[in-house]
Amino acid sequence: MATMPSSGQASSANLQSVFGQSGAGNTSQFYRGGSFVPNISQNNNIPTSGAADSADFYSATDYVAMGTPSLSGTTVKQNAGTGSVSCSTTLTCSQPSNGTGNFIYTWQKVSGTTLSVSANGRSVTLSRSDTGEITTSQYRCKVTDGVGTVYSNTVTITFHHYQFLPGNLPSSYSASAGSPTNAVARLEIARNGYIYLENQSGSPVSQGAWIKPASSTVGDKFQMRFDNASVSGDNSDISGASPSVGSVGTINGTRYAYRNRTSNGSYTCGVRVRIKLIGGSYLFDDVIGLKATKYSTVGMGIGVGMGIHIP
Repeated sequence: MATMPSSGQASSANLQSVFGQSGAGNTSQFYRGGSFVPNISQNNNIPTSGAADSADFYSATDYVAMGTPSLSGTTVKQNAGTGSVSCSTTLTCSQPSNGTGNFIYTWQKVSGTTLSVSANGRSVTLSRSDTGEITTSQYRCKVTDGVGTVYSNTVTITFHHYQFLPGNLPSSYSASAGSPTNAVARLEIARNGYIYLENQSGSPVSQGAWIKPASSTVGDKFQMRFDNASVSGDNSDISGASPSVGSVGTINGTRYAYRNRTSNGSYTCGVRVRIKLIGGSYLFDDVIGLKATKYSTVGMGIGVGMGIHIP
């Protein structure tokens, strides 16, 4: 950027040097908004028509205002943990066209949740730690060059801070039934982010969210697996599981493990449940004992009925 003197006589050499004109020029070419002089606030003293004198050109400049920069980067990020969960993303502001070239970048929150911003510059990391929340923030970049100021477009940054809640998984669950109904103790991990326990003849009972915040599609972002685990009791293997024992399955619907008892007596199995954000490590890791007990009612005697339970 070149600038005219702030005093004295504005010579033809000055005009040619600052505004880039070579050879003879006519007066109209040096009007503000003409062939050589940009129509910007720094040149407001220069007329757009009529007579002009040297003082009109004091401190005039060939400066061209900066173009509008744009932002790039990932604006939706997610992470999971058992406590406070940190999310971060990196955004970059493009270098404006024109201007003086002495650019200073300052990142500004427009609305929403306040994020931590690394040292100001063209590229910055924006981050926040939270527990079980989805936060949204609107940010933009302000660019100055010592003469003018421009602002980038505003982007919305969404952070999913998924918090695992192992304490909501009970240590055991029992189901019993009389003949001829089978006894089924079942653990369900549902797509909506809730744990359910049920038996074959009953309705599922919600035990609370295994992850916060929950939604109808939160399970689509997670994977899980069931494994056998040691518990008190006869410690039989899991008799049914989806995904199968030891394999990984995406929670895009209900996934379950159960203990099924088809003959009289009781069986207990230990179910180890592990859940992770897709692409991450298992952060949810807990064990529940599922006990299924089946009883049979038998009638005995002549003229007298007696009911007994045979375990």
